[in-house]
Amino acid sequence: MKMRLSQIRGMEPDTAKSLRTVGIKDSEKVLTEFRTPQARKEWAVKLGMDDKALLELSDRADQQGEGRNEERGEG
Repeated sequence: MKMRLSQIRGMEPDTAKSLRTVGIKDSEKVLTEFRTPQARKEWAVKLGMDDKALLELSDRADQQGEGRNEERGEG
């Protein structure tokens, strides 16, 4: 289920702002853009972030999305 960046657990306002600036506006885009290790490395350079932090962010978005689907009977 798509969530706003601010709904992702642990999302810092500065990080959300940086992501929105480059067109990443929701959890689905986080999952798409940060899918592979290579993609995370490229984005880490663009964003000035650690690729491991992007992996953790992607994992949280994925886990929260799964939890929301289960709550709605979609999982």
